[in-house]
Amino acid sequence: MIAYEHRSVGFSRIIRGVVLRGAVLRGAVLRGAVLRGAGRTRPPAPR
Repeated sequence: MIAYEHRSVGFSRIIRGVVLRGAVLRGAVLRGAVLRGAGRTRPPAPR
């Protein structure tokens, strides 16, 4: 049971990391689209 709980904790942590990464990527894409649409004179930010 302890091993199962540990595995579930690790699994939820992995899922949380994937969701956070997806949210960060989506935010970066949305921010890039907004910057591209609003501030065309501004050069793109370096990665």
